[in-house]
Amino acid sequence: GAFRAAVEGIPAGVGGKIVRQVITDLDRQRVRELDHRRIREWKAEALHFHLDARPPEVRRVSASGAPLRRQTLDEQVENYLLRDWEPTSPLIQRDRLVALGKQYLQRTGKDA
Repeated sequence: GAFRAAVEGIPAGVGGKIVRQVITDLDRQRVRELDHRRIREWKAEALHFHLDARPPEVRRVSASGAPLRRQTLDEQVENYLLRDWEPTSPLIQRDRLVALGKQYLQRTGKDA
């Protein structure tokens, strides 16, 4: 991608150079997808190689103007199911659905 092209586009390569590469709006999943073997090679070639991968900025603000704490995925799922989601059947128990959602998230986290 653009990251590899930027590093490989350095005239005469990274060998013996100080390199700082900043990538903005890169979530954790995409950081994991980077070619870490190639990054280690660049670090070995360069005098100093620093990859600064920055996550997307949280720009939520409360009514008072103070920034809000970022919600965990568990909290996001719970809030969505309790506040925003409309049941498609009267037989669906919201509390049970929230509990199942949390179980699935925990199970997924253990497998990752």
